[in-house]
Amino acid sequence: MESTREEDLHEFTVIQLKNELRSRYLPVTGNKDELVARLHQDNISKQEHGILEEYKRERTKRLSQEVELKNLQIQLDQIKKDEGNNGTAPEADKVSLILEGIWDSRWSIPLASHCCKDVEGLLSHAAA
Repeated sequence: MESTREEDLHEFTVIQLKNELRSRYLPVTGNKDELVARLHQDNISKQEHGILEEYKRERTKRLSQEVELKNLQIQLDQIKKDEGNNGTAPEADKVSLILEGIWDSRWSIPLASHCCKDVEGLLSHAAA
């Protein structure tokens, strides 16, 4: 969507063009030609100001974060489904969530194998 050639932008659907325009806080009214022209002009403006490459990087980063969030939502939905939709995670997953930011090798084996059923068991295993 960051092309400076209008021909490239015509390959996108109206829905895709409108979503991109929304993400840039630009108007989404008009027919496809008007949407393409608006997006094209914004790309030219960004290129002239030397920020088109930075915009591409930020957009890629934002899209990666959106994909990551969708994957986490899928995992959460699966946990809820596995637990009969009562919203509680299995005990081993609770331990993993509590200690998610810890990368010490003492923690990685019990987390990976889920050999511990609760936090106390995990702490005992890690202290050994």
